[in-house]
Amino acid sequence: MTKRFDLYGSRDRSLDEVASTLSHLIGTPLELHDSSYRGGDYYRNALGEPAEIIVQRNAEDEEGILTEPDHPGHQVIVYVTAPDDALARRLAKSTDLDLLDSESG
Repeated sequence: MTKRFDLYGSRDRSLDEVASTLSHLIGTPLELHDSSYRGGDYYRNALGEPAEIIVQRNAEDEEGILTEPDHPGHQVIVYVTAPDDALARRLAKSTDLDLLDSESG
């Protein structure tokens, strides 16, 4: 089975605002976590195997390279793994998020 990976970004919303928006869209809260790999605080929600949402800052690493360097104007990025069609439609309706990339693999 092919898995889909979507990348969204927000230009002007904070990490907490994006997480709150997504919680309302999916109908369940995202949990706050901390990871130096993800640039500090981030939110995650496992939506049931294999779907997952991760919301994090588009942070610079120790060499000054952004997590998503192709999207420097987006301060918050959202990784969505294996969204079903209903979730993809709900995310597409959000005015706070831009779809930056979508891949199947």
